[in-house]
Amino acid sequence: MASRIVVELPPGITCEDLIGGGTSGLAALIPGTETVIKFYHGDSDDNERCKLEAAIYEHLSQSKIERPPSLLTYQGKSKCGKGILLKYARNNSMRRFLSVPENSVSHTTILRWIEQTTLALCFLHQNHVAHGDVTCDNLFLDEEYNVHLGDFTSATWPLTDERKTEDMFELGLAFYEMSTGIRLYHGLFLNPDEKMEKIKHNGLPDLSRIEPKNVADLIANCLQLHHKDAEEILSSVRHMSP
Repeated sequence: MASRIVVELPPGITCEDLIGGGTSGLAALIPGTETVIKFYHGDSDDNERCKLEAAIYEHLSQSKIERPPSLLTYQGKSKCGKGILLKYARNNSMRRFLSVPENSVSHTTILRWIEQTTLALCFLHQNHVAHGDVTCDNLFLDEEYNVHLGDFTSATWPLTDERKTEDMFELGLAFYEMSTGIRLYHGLFLNPDEKMEKIKHNGLPDLSRIEPKNVADLIANCLQLHHKDAEEILSSVRHMSP
């Protein structure tokens, strides 16, 4: 029988403050603030992933390249030593938002999300970081529904051509989910290479209902690996119109 991991909450945090969690950590809103503390479950592998995330954020904070607002704001390591501090994204993840049937999204909003997400990925790649998990679960929405890319527990640094390609491919999957609300390959537990093989052998998903058409074309180009880098994707995005 697997041993149970008992998670010790940071000082001043109660169960009522918890706002989310994933495979490597939990997130809690610090009472009376707009700051989230992301802390570890306690498993040694999870701790290493979270240490990596902190190192990535520290690396990005020292970049001489202008930081885009569409990257989740890092506010440093927690004083208690149990995690990192991030700016609160009031509307949680994009995936959670899209899962609510009543939440409709305009074409203009989708185009804004696409540009903001691509801009964040460009910044990462310019700083030699691969995100490693570009999904709508890691795109967070603020009070004005602007995108902030976060969660670097699957990141790799320095950037390799293989990881860059995977990021750009998964960017296309994220665009598809933004546009349709559908998670391609959900529940199949496929890695990016396996997803690419499915596209290669089975063809593209149905893009005929995606509006505007230039978004469908962009998704197709990302999934078929037609771009050499994220900057090229961003250039295509900025030539699009609703």
